[in-house]
Amino acid sequence: MSSYPTDKFREILLDRQRFEELARSFIKESSDVHASESDDPKFGEYLKVGLDLLLKENLEFVFKFTESPIETIFVNSLVLAFIKGDPLNLVVQHSVKNAPGQIEAFRKRRANFKEFITWYETKNGSIAGVDEYLHQELARGKMEAGEHHYLWRHLIFYEWFGLEDRFHMILQPGLPNVRVEGRAVRPDLLFWIPSDESIKIIVECDGFQYHKEKAAFVHDRKRDRVLKASGYEVLRYSGTEIYADPIAAGADLAEYLWSKE
Repeated sequence: MSSYPTDKFREILLDRQRFEELARSFIKESSDVHASESDDPKFGEYLKVGLDLLLKENLEFVFKFTESPIETIFVNSLVLAFIKGDPLNLVVQHSVKNAPGQIEAFRKRRANFKEFITWYETKNGSIAGVDEYLHQELARGKMEAGEHHYLWRHLIFYEWFGLEDRFHMILQPGLPNVRVEGRAVRPDLLFWIPSDESIKIIVECDGFQYHKEKAAFVHDRKRDRVLKASGYEVLRYSGTEIYADPIAAGADLAEYLWSKE
């Protein structure tokens, strides 16, 4: 994935500006490859615009909400793996206190947006021009700026680029109804797909002291059992393996997720 020595690559993964530069070079390469496989001469251009927009949001959340350097390294390695192998298939979402509630609310908003698209298409014969319609409604004062931004973003990501069928990753998701020893569980990462309720994958990034502290080891095994009983699949990656070869760790998780689609 990278010609950098491992130590230099880790430094880039932890530096937002340098990582963004590297990611954008991956976006150009990925866009060119996928454009050559498409019959649409404009596809590569559309893909690059979509990836640029998605990368901007993803990086904002990664560098704000990952809680440790090893987690930042791991998540950014995964982001690169997706850009290279399966662009537009990973949406990073910010930390929330109630991830299941957030997911349920999203699915309801998605259903409402589909009703709007059906109404517009029935009225106009296609969804062509729906973006301009949203701009006009904003200009007429029929919607607030925040609502307009949400609908416009939803149009791009979920109607034009089909991200409803793609992986979404919530950083530090709160699971208030999953409790261990009286406390709610908050894992490192939660993967889900809006259109597939069966996908509920927890990924934990264990620190370097993980195997040295027996109490923590036992507690985490108990967490895993409770999570599995609550319908979540649980994967663990050690800090040692992530630090030693972040490219391999990110690629391994990407391959596993792709196998679940």
